[in-house]
Amino acid sequence: MLRVALAALTPRVYGQAAFLDGILPRLARVRNTKFFVITSEPPGALRFETGNLELIHCRPPRKAGWARVLWEQAALPRLMLQLGIDVYYSPNNIAVLRSPRPCVIHVRNLEPLTAAAPGMPAGLRVRLALLRFLTRRSLMSARRVVAASTLVRRIVIAMGCAEEKVAVIYHGVDDLKAPQAGAGSRGGYLAAAAKFVRYANLGTLIRGFVRARELGYGGELRVAGGPHDRRYEAEIRRLIGTVGAAASAIRFLGYIGRDQLLSLMRECEAFVFPSTLEACPFTMLEAMRQGAPIIATTAPPMPEFGGDAPIYVEPRDPQALGAAIHRVSSCPRQQMTMRVRSAARAQEFCWDNAVTQLLEVLNQAASGA
Repeated sequence: MLRVALAALTPRVYGQAAFLDGILPRLARVRNTKFFVITSEPPGALRFETGNLELIHCRPPRKAGWARVLWEQAALPRLMLQLGIDVYYSPNNIAVLRSPRPCVIHVRNLEPLTAAAPGMPAGLRVRLALLRFLTRRSLMSARRVVAASTLVRRIVIAMGCAEEKVAVIYHGVDDLKAPQAGAGSRGGYLAAAAKFVRYANLGTLIRGFVRARELGYGGELRVAGGPHDRRYEAEIRRLIGTVGAAASAIRFLGYIGRDQLLSLMRECEAFVFPSTLEACPFTMLEAMRQGAPIIATTAPPMPEFGGDAPIYVEPRDPQALGAAIHRVSSCPRQQMTMRVRSAARAQEFCWDNAVTQLLEVLNQAASGA
């Protein structure tokens, strides 16, 4: 029986929570494989524990992300030996560099592979530099690398990672309940979901919304998400203070529960995804699963995932974004067509397929193939 340690130590918000909630129930049904899920969550926080899926509770430092990362590098090798695992799987970019067992890393975050954005606070720059160093080292030391998109695969190979050890595995979204036929567009608002990070491109979102209001759009913009880069958040809030009457129609909801987020997506007139940097636009896929009309940027890998379902605009063109919002919101027939396309495209992203491919990679890594 293959024995796999799965790292689940990072905070469970949005993408991380969705990934674990989607993949763990499928792993729990896999035969001839034992998964040890290493988590800092209290007992009961993760719902899935069966005969082949065991939760291992740890207490890494909580004060700073870099302290937790360093703790993992120091503490996990001994834990691997204690558990008698065959392979270590990290769904968060970083291997255990001095691992006594083969490692498989899943590159699901591109930010550590890019330069720090201008204006990023010093503390975030230090954290990003550490993550960049560890991710680059992990790409070289890992036995296998899972890329969340073909874009990620191209990037890691360009960085020197051996082509033959990189496999593309798409996330699933079929664990989410699909909306009933005819559901949607009850709220009279646009929706978006993003942390306050520069690649979320919230400035273009705000300016595009203002342009849509100038063209006649009368609904609100509701943005789910929360703090990350406080300096960038201050910049966005100052920008909102300059847009006049449109400011009263912009609502930041903070971090909201996943059920509430899915409802927000399902009932909006359009879901706007202006991001410029994604390994996998998982939030966009969730909105597609809910049948939301999608307006996204042409920045890769958004077209790779969206196919013909979204309307695409250039990432830094608020005029085009505003025109797209007005076009979708003013035409119920187009909204319905886009809802059908979103739902159909989302059906192509299946967790069972992801698990089958992941198991193949894990077995290859454990066997040295």
